[in-house]
Amino acid sequence: LCCQFSLAGFSMWTGMTMVAYGVTGVGSALCILLLSGVAAVERIGVSLCSAKVEIGPLKTTVTGLCFVPVCGLLIQEFMAGHSHRSAWQEAKANARVPQDRLMEMRTQVWRHERNFWIFAIATTLWFVVWRLSSIVRRARSD
Repeated sequence: LCCQFSLAGFSMWTGMTMVAYGVTGVGSALCILLLSGVAAVERIGVSLCSAKVEIGPLKTTVTGLCFVPVCGLLIQEFMAGHSHRSAWQEAKANARVPQDRLMEMRTQVWRHERNFWIFAIATTLWFVVWRLSSIVRRARSD
């Protein structure tokens, strides 16, 4: 048995796992805190969302730290999915392309579509968390 290992494939799988279960899970938990209706719990959510994060010269909040990379990954998956779909459609039109190669290409298209929707949901979730935290912060300061 021979096992092939691709560092690029592994890093993409690790990134997807981190976004799907980590970043999206944290965003969901913050959303629940912000929508709880209990002032003390909402304050915890607002303070977690507005916590300052410094990475070298970059200064942002937890919300920004999660929202911006997820937006970048969303755009990257859109572009990759578009290029894979175009290649698959061209290969499908060519009668000489083997069926197993077409299936492999279709699988790549499916993966990019799946990843696109995961990132789209994560982007939407973090945008909602950002807006909720600012709305709750303003409402609680009055």
